[in-house]
Amino acid sequence: MRASRWLVVVALLALGLSVQSAWAQVQPPPAGVPPGQNPNERTVNIYGPGQLGSTSGIPTRMDRSRREMNRGRPDTAIMDSLPEEPAAIIEAAQTALNRARKRCRVVEAVVLGRDTDNAPVFEAACERGPGYLVVAGTPPRAVECAEAAEGTGHRDRDPDADVVNECQLAGNGMTLERIADYARRAGVACEIDEGQVVGRHNAGTVIEIGCRSSAGYWLTRKDGAWQRIPCFKVAGEDGVCRFTTAEETADALSARLAGTSAADCRIEETRYVGKAGDRDYLEAACSGGQGYMLEIGEEERVTNAWSCDRAATIAGGCQLRTGRSEG
Repeated sequence: MRASRWLVVVALLALGLSVQSAWAQVQPPPAGVPPGQNPNERTVNIYGPGQLGSTSGIPTRMDRSRREMNRGRPDTAIMDSLPEEPAAIIEAAQTALNRARKRCRVVEAVVLGRDTDNAPVFEAACERGPGYLVVAGTPPRAVECAEAAEGTGHRDRDPDADVVNECQLAGNGMTLERIADYARRAGVACEIDEGQVVGRHNAGTVIEIGCRSSAGYWLTRKDGAWQRIPCFKVAGEDGVCRFTTAEETADALSARLAGTSAADCRIEETRYVGKAGDRDYLEAACSGGQGYMLEIGEEERVTNAWSCDRAATIAGGCQLRTGRSEG
């Protein structure tokens, strides 16, 4: 490693890498939409990710000004009644999804209300693939169920509308097949044997996945795309991976040490140290008594490894019981 690179790393880490307890703020999913409301009298908004652009249902200043000017005036618009029979609801939701160019054969649907432009809003469960919240407007808009929560804290959300941020139909539940699909989109290559929604973080859905005989991940969404967070990092930031054991984490990290100065280390214990830029730092204690400070970059690759006797100035040095160099 070049001296300048070493000095930069030491300078960053000597400041003290704080472990932000971001995952400790994960909250369980909120309760669903209150029952008993008349959909014909209910205004709802759906906030989707950025790729929906200006048609995402986010109200503009002009929209709000128009509604303020018309507040209290009788509504002269003639609106068609919302469908009530299950078959008619499915047909209307299917038509809207077809117009939105979504591949979905609707098997179940419910009416949620109208948007601020009086277009009908539905939740639809598909025979295969993700379910949708769909606005049958011009143009139609459709948001995958797992994406709907992302915009709930948007600064332009309409205060007069109920925000629909969660699908309720049983067919839109998080099946293992659906979770595995999200994991593949996030670049997870393992065989997934467990999966569960664990809550929300920054208004987005958080899913934990377990891998057969390997360390698992948490899945989150950012800018409309699924991303993975390895369990060694989740656990280090006060989160809990229920489907991954400490031994699986140690084995997965040990396999990544090939080609580094720590290649002979069989990791027994780890401690997440913190983050600097786009790199994570982890202390590893080896079975032979030696220890290393590891720098982990993209794709969870170990990009640098320093023995504990060289890592004394990195975030307070090694602290694990066995994390000391033998020499």
